[in-house]
Amino acid sequence: MRNRSLKLLAVGLCLLSLMTCAIAKEFIVPGDSNGDKLVSNKELQKANDSYKNSEITADQLGAIKTIHDRYPRKINDTRGRTITIWKPLERIIIFDHGMAEDFRSLNAQDKLVAIDDYTKQLTIYFPEISKLPSVGDTSSPNLEAILKLEPDAVIFYATGANDSCNSLQSTLESTDPNVTVIRMDGYQEPHFINEIESLGAILDKENEAREFIDFYNSVLDPIKSKGKSLSEKEKVRVYMEGSDDHETCAQGGGFEKNFLMANGRNAFADALTPYPKVSDEDIIVRNPEIVVKIWGYTLPDVGGYNSDDVTQVKEIRDAVINRTGWSNITAVKENRVYAFYNNLIYGAQHFIGIAYLAKMFYPKDYPDLDPKAIHQEYLTRFQHLNYDLSKHGVFVYPEI
Repeated sequence: MRNRSLKLLAVGLCLLSLMTCAIAKEFIVPGDSNGDKLVSNKELQKANDSYKNSEITADQLGAIKTIHDRYPRKINDTRGRTITIWKPLERIIIFDHGMAEDFRSLNAQDKLVAIDDYTKQLTIYFPEISKLPSVGDTSSPNLEAILKLEPDAVIFYATGANDSCNSLQSTLESTDPNVTVIRMDGYQEPHFINEIESLGAILDKENEAREFIDFYNSVLDPIKSKGKSLSEKEKVRVYMEGSDDHETCAQGGGFEKNFLMANGRNAFADALTPYPKVSDEDIIVRNPEIVVKIWGYTLPDVGGYNSDDVTQVKEIRDAVINRTGWSNITAVKENRVYAFYNNLIYGAQHFIGIAYLAKMFYPKDYPDLDPKAIHQEYLTRFQHLNYDLSKHGVFVYPEI
């Protein structure tokens, strides 16, 4: 808690310094001559005349016509704020690797000018985006670098790291009112589809957003349909463990929503804290039918997209199976203990993770569900990656 307070204090001091010295530039909407941020019919005609007189280029005229025809636009971000976009956003900074995936799904990665530290490290998954400059993370942002890049917009979490994000939002809006601050997570239900639709609107990528949402729904709709036919008692009982040993989630906890969408039943839904630490004895008493051990975030070079070596992932699973007393758990007896890659649960790929989990939970009920094929289509069609899952990567062990 003390370290967190010191971090926030440091951020606050940096913010105060920037607010003292920064001077916002005038907000200019191309083609707007009277300062109302709109391009009227009269102003568009004036731009046409300027083009005919060789005073502006064809590209400049095209930009003015786009603003006349399609702007301003209004969206509601995930914090419920109404945001007005007066002109196309061309220079955007993001603070989450899930958002980087969303931009790439909409083929809008060329609009990014900076990323966060974690995304910067993902050089295999983001071979081009990872080359962009980093501006820190939401708990320790490089605000001077942000302002020097003169972004049109900055996007950061809506529901995570609230103290840091709220401070950052307040400072950016006070220091440079020309920067549009947008609060979106970009990686989790229940607002994921709304965020993709909003991104499509503000990035001029509505068709791409609709194509991606159709793909997303085509994966999840059959799984949701299966869930409607199951009573709560018929659903498999699942113990899912985070990167930290013996840490799980209660009702409403971070990764619970995803395995519930795969029609699992949380063995620790009634725990008193969102992320309880549970004992081996607790788990043995609850006797889960499925055990899922998450790895990845604290072990970035183990499996995932970065390594094809299954050895360490197998060791992670074996260590779980060999815990004292676990030989009596149904999941161990029936060989239904799995190691599962973190980003398939927490990231923009969560819907692919749900497909893997559904197949894991109900292998006989989904004869036509092929999570690996879905995963490959996502990488090729929406992430534009030359990455062959039949040759590379480790995401679920043992394979399903």
